[in-house]
Amino acid sequence: MPLIVAGGLLLAALLYIFVIRAVNVYEAIPASAVAVVETGNWQKLSDKLKTTPSGSGLKGTYAIQKLQTELQLMQQLVGSDKALKDAVTSVNTVASLHLISANDFDYLFTTELSGINDNTILNRIQSSPKVKTVSVHVFKNQKIVDVTLRDGGQLSFAKRKNILAFSYTSFLTENAITAMQTGDNLDGEKSFKPQRNARADVQVYFNAEKADVIFPVGVKPGKLGLLTDVKKQGKWGRFDINLGSDKLELDGDIWSDNKDLPEVKNILEGNLFAKIPDHAAYAHVSRADTAGSEMLNQYFGGWMGDAKAFVILEPLNENFSEQNVFILQARNATRALADLKNLMGANGAAQLPVDTFGSYMIYNLEEGTVINQVFGNSLVTFTNTYFVVYSNTVIFANNADVLKLWLEKVDKGETLDKDKNFTATGYTQFGQNSSIQYVNIQRSDLLLSGVLKENSTISPFIASYKNALIVSNTTDDKVSVHAVFNTGGEGKSQAGLLWKTQLKSTATYTPQVLTNSSTGEQEIFVQDTANNIYLLNQSGEILFSKNIGEPVLGKVYQVDYYSNGKQQYIFNSAQHVFIVDRLGYDVAAYPLRLSATAAAGLSIATKRYYVPCTNGSIYGYEANGKPLSGWSPRSGIGAISQQLQCFAVGRNDYVLAFNTAGRLMLLDTKGGMKWSVDDLPISNQGFSVVKVGEDVKILNATGKQLIEIGLDGNDNIRPLIDSADAFCAIATADTGYTYFYSTGSQIRGYTNGYKFVGAANIAGATLSSIEIMQWNNQSYLVLCDNAAHVLWVYDLDLKPVAEFKYNNSNAVAITDLFGRRQWVVISVDKGNSVSGYRIK
Repeated sequence: MPLIVAGGLLLAALLYIFVIRAVNVYEAIPASAVAVVETGNWQKLSDKLKTTPSGSGLKGTYAIQKLQTELQLMQQLVGSDKALKDAVTSVNTVASLHLISANDFDYLFTTELSGINDNTILNRIQSSPKVKTVSVHVFKNQKIVDVTLRDGGQLSFAKRKNILAFSYTSFLTENAITAMQTGDNLDGEKSFKPQRNARADVQVYFNAEKADVIFPVGVKPGKLGLLTDVKKQGKWGRFDINLGSDKLELDGDIWSDNKDLPEVKNILEGNLFAKIPDHAAYAHVSRADTAGSEMLNQYFGGWMGDAKAFVILEPLNENFSEQNVFILQARNATRALADLKNLMGANGAAQLPVDTFGSYMIYNLEEGTVINQVFGNSLVTFTNTYFVVYSNTVIFANNADVLKLWLEKVDKGETLDKDKNFTATGYTQFGQNSSIQYVNIQRSDLLLSGVLKENSTISPFIASYKNALIVSNTTDDKVSVHAVFNTGGEGKSQAGLLWKTQLKSTATYTPQVLTNSSTGEQEIFVQDTANNIYLLNQSGEILFSKNIGEPVLGKVYQVDYYSNGKQQYIFNSAQHVFIVDRLGYDVAAYPLRLSATAAAGLSIATKRYYVPCTNGSIYGYEANGKPLSGWSPRSGIGAISQQLQCFAVGRNDYVLAFNTAGRLMLLDTKGGMKWSVDDLPISNQGFSVVKVGEDVKILNATGKQLIEIGLDGNDNIRPLIDSADAFCAIATADTGYTYFYSTGSQIRGYTNGYKFVGAANIAGATLSSIEIMQWNNQSYLVLCDNAAHVLWVYDLDLKPVAEFKYNNSNAVAITDLFGRRQWVVISVDKGNSVSGYRIK
């Protein structure tokens, strides 16, 4: 069963509707209804929406907020008339959902109401202080009451044959009258099959045939092609919904006129979940079928097994096309490879592998659109497809690196059937004859944002769940569905390898994480030992590579060279300064040859940059390469082995330089020496520049001394209890600062007022560096033991957040790569690759 039918349809039914129980009111509901929902106990349902985790998420959606507002308002309008108030929210009341514009919908409420005439209702409503005016008009010989509210809202209602219909969109009330008079209503719709279930908290009926009418309300226009799969069903479905304390459960059926639906059989034979990596954001396992296609039978029919799986892997691009993986079970792997080679030949492609990974041969099908016919799901499109024959399966992917990562993770046993989040869903209890879909919601935010409209209340609702399992079975003329949405969306995602990208050579350069100024996404700059530079996106895809002939020194920065809001990348080697654009092309007259050999990486301030050189001078340049006055060169600095620090105070920029003789110097933008402090310990770990009120404090700790120097050059040396190995500091909101230093395996924190913040012991560690980093407007400490190759993340209260043991390279960077408060390490690996790892 397609994704949207079994999964999206259930979500849509939940997200767009809400209703209340009815008896014999379907003749007042127009056949144009998109959805209907009933409940046997409004008060119980209302309570559950408030008190259960699954209910509270649902309560926050636009659809539920709108429904509750409209029902509560009707209750208020009938005032103290208990009979009317009870009738409005009784078991007999039904709300049906109808589209009122291309971007909005409203409810039509219908209820069985005997013994009360429309004049009684009118009198009660007219006396309400919320009502401004009341008028009556006749529509098809039926009296309809129009109510204008003091807040500008409108209500209309009509009473016919003991059925009361009311709506806050007037023409829906008229549609109810038309439905009763013409018979074009749900009571005459054979595929609409109401079945009351007293055990369900709520029952939802969803018109699959009208899916393309309602979906545009919440789905991006460019993704409306997803509805193709829904319309294929063409009939009504019913879902019993129960709101639990730890999950949301749905059970129901979708009816079809197709009496020849294929029987689902043995689709989990061989446990295909053992062939799906555990970083899958979405997995759909179902039966394979050549659907009578002559071409598919020719190249797939001789080996294709019963099971197939479609998988989207994290990390995701918003269009998630590169992360598509399609898996087919092969009854005969040798025949599979031979037939696929024949298909390659028929398409004019060479029948040789285009790449290898370990012992596996990777082939390029080129004309990969054939996979779209094998897997008929409109969520994605396969184009230039790569494939590999692995055990008794054939794996197809749009991207060769995604395929290699799949091979690595499955070879290591890092598969979905061992993922605790997945196994906790109890998928095995549903047997071998089910089509199963699994969504790891914590990994699917980009997948969902790629489909849903911006600012949709559906997104936070879905985010309140940890994962979803949707199981479907085909029998006779219907598809039966069971779905479980498990709460706990704030839990931590499982650690593990996210992606691996092959470079042209080995690398030792520490990856630099930068932010794309246009998209806000993070990107990774890295260089290999053959002097190729690379820019990778957050999914590990190479955006460009370029050989610059020299090793990069220090950090990479971004500069808006053309002052048009678009960023380029600036960095230097020992001999040149480079500025390249996002495609890797040199900007203007760059690279710029330096006048002397650089001793360290450049530092940037506004649109100027400064390069310390081995001749004891600093050279300064404007972004266009013009030498700065006073900096061509600024001599007399002395030998420097570390990067300069640039900072601004108000409109003034400053350059802080520390030479190998222990002299610290502050220079202004004209190269003037503001001050210098001599004879500082040279075994420092760099200085922290902290803004404290209108002043700046330059801080460091070495031995048992805390060194504090103000912007005016006045120093203040304070004693420390123990000898400091590594040090960092951060400003606090009260115009003070907090500093942290390590001594052996312990890290300690103090305020500038000598107040003890806390301490943490890391057994067996010798902390070699401490750095403060900020993600999502929160600051964290990153601690590193370079000898043991371990790093830790702590909050500023010195409570542990995450830990990661990396390989023997010291070239690692840590970041919140996707903006989800999930720590990702970018690591240079052995074997010509750079990898992204989510850490615990």
